Amino acid sequence: MDGYAAIANLTLDHGTRLSLLDRDKLLQVEPSLAELADELTGAVLFPDGHSGNSRLYCEQLCELTRARGMTYRFGVSVSQIASRYSHVKVRLDDGEELIADAAVIAAGTWSKQV
Repeated sequence: MDGYAAIANLTLDHGTRLSLLDRDKLLQVEPSLAELADELTGAVLFPDGHSGNSRLYCEQLCELTRARGMTYRFGVSVSQIASRYSHVKVRLDDGEELIADAAVIAAGTWSKQV
């Protein structure tokens, strides 16, 4: 959470309020996440519903997480995601298989359907 907090804190200079929520507080604020509780660390809450430059936020988040060893695959189609012990196995449409500690599904409002 520290890395995410550092990025979120960039917004403070522009009058944005934010709260860093640990897992328990997050589940109080958003109880619908209870079934995922073991997989959650926390969240950054913007109580005033501000919006900002989401592209810049995502670029900086990618930069931060890449520095911590995360890799990204953009513009690929996934045919299957499966849990394998403590890892995730991802099969791309072209047949390539990836093994990862975690996978992020970024399908917007359709993520739950995926």
